[in-house]
Amino acid sequence: MLSIVSNLGNSFNGFFYEILSFLASIEQFYDLYFGAGYVVYGNYLTLTIVYLVIYLAAFAAFYVLMGIGLYKLSVRHGVSTPALSFVPFARYFQMGKLVGEVRLFGKPTKNMGFIVMMCAALDFVVGNVIDIVLYAKPCIEIIANNSFSGVAIPENVYSMFLNVLTYASRMAYFVMFAFLVIGFFRYYEKRHPFLYTILGLLLGITSVFVFVVRNHDRYDYVSEMRKFYANNRYNQSGYYGGAPRNDGYPYEAEQRSKTQESADNTDVFEEYSDNKPTQSEKKTNTYSGGEERKTDNFNGDDLF
Repeated sequence: MLSIVSNLGNSFNGFFYEILSFLASIEQFYDLYFGAGYVVYGNYLTLTIVYLVIYLAAFAAFYVLMGIGLYKLSVRHGVSTPALSFVPFARYFQMGKLVGEVRLFGKPTKNMGFIVMMCAALDFVVGNVIDIVLYAKPCIEIIANNSFSGVAIPENVYSMFLNVLTYASRMAYFVMFAFLVIGFFRYYEKRHPFLYTILGLLLGITSVFVFVVRNHDRYDYVSEMRKFYANNRYNQSGYYGGAPRNDGYPYEAEQRSKTQESADNTDVFEEYSDNKPTQSEKKTNTYSGGEERKTDNFNGDDLF
């Protein structure tokens, strides 16, 4: 059931495989706790109908939540074609218009919504075609016979190849969708962008969080954090307490450090030194050691 929930509001494929997995789990449960051959209460048709009703109801609820969220944001921020928020696949394009530029593997991408839309459509076609080819017939036979006995479920190289193809299309869609979701919550969730992104992707409840932020203003979380840390770089009433620095740190402090270092290198006993400058060296601003010294060029001799 969790694998079904992870797709709610985002995609609708692999239905027959999910039904088979559900019925197999029911069969294993009764075999484990009641012994092999125990007759399942009711029948597989009834269980399938109940499962289908729950699945469709949950899918519709998640789908509508995401549609409302995207529609409200589009109207609030003046993004064109808000009605696309409720159109299958096209709503990813609308979501991309809300986000704008997204960094895809480090490269700026402006048409991320279109990319996700195409990946979702491809995943839908590939997933459902392969699902029908491999699992539609055994699923119908199991429901009709109310038993797994005598039903052959494809498990060969051909079926493995098709399953790998299904997983590849699903992974491509999921990765592209993840980049779009990261960009979306970066701009429309100020307090918990990372939490919404991670929980939404892992639990398949991105639609719920899109609905939650439907009335939010656009806010660039990353840019604002960069500005915040740049303004507080030198601990101006920063996180660690203390009064704001007013010493021009670090530039004036660095200049004072150089001045102090120069003063430390001055010989305080220079006038008693055997190597102290002569009168002529003072005029030429050099010591006997040959090191140039900056002094005032004005002296009493210049008056005459």
